[in-house]
Amino acid sequence: MFPNVETLELLSSYGEEPVDEHFYEGDHVTSNSKKLIMEVEYQEELSGVLRHSTFPHLTSIEISGPSFFHEDYRPWKEWEDAPMKFFLLRSSCSITSLIIQDVPITSDQTIFLLRLLPELKLLSLGEYGMQEPWYRQILTHSFIRLLSVNHDSYSDSSIQFLSGLTHLALHACSKDLDQVALREAIASRWLPDPEYASQIGVDCLRSVSIRLMGKEEPDIVLYSLRELQDAGMHVEIAHINEQLD
Repeated sequence: MFPNVETLELLSSYGEEPVDEHFYEGDHVTSNSKKLIMEVEYQEELSGVLRHSTFPHLTSIEISGPSFFHEDYRPWKEWEDAPMKFFLLRSSCSITSLIIQDVPITSDQTIFLLRLLPELKLLSLGEYGMQEPWYRQILTHSFIRLLSVNHDSYSDSSIQFLSGLTHLALHACSKDLDQVALREAIASRWLPDPEYASQIGVDCLRSVSIRLMGKEEPDIVLYSLRELQDAGMHVEIAHINEQLD
């Protein structure tokens, strides 16, 4: 499939009825593309691509789900782990960039996926729904706790979660978010001393972008991350005062 195309973009046809994930009956496709962008409307559409393709040179994956503001919007109810897991194992690729937006992936499922991507450097996560009953919180206490770097663990990156992460972007609902814990987790990844970072087994986080949606504004403690900008980290914090109830 398009052997000389570095970026392959697959777009959904909004408004069409969901089809069975086995709708594609052709040959298994192998692509040399390095970046895969998928705009999908439902799980069967995503599974159909992942089950019938192999991308051995892939380094970047971008998945976006249906927009709540699209006129033909239908809620995507559940994320399935298996199609992506077996796609990654079959491709044996080294993913360094992952962007997920408007996809009903839970916090535990996100952790499971990220553990399959030990070489990840750029991570962008957008929570799904922002309204009940479809809202999926990714930035739970468990996720934030894993994001925090253990400074007592030396020279063993295997025990550190996302040890190579250098760029982080988060789009989340402000409701129920532990902003203090998130601030501490991000600050724990500011490791500008290369020798110390090597001892800890974690790369220094160089940039962070946080966009919070909802009535609750970012806490002052979260805004205090901007102090790290003076030290060299690129920091962006924004609040979208919009309630999607």
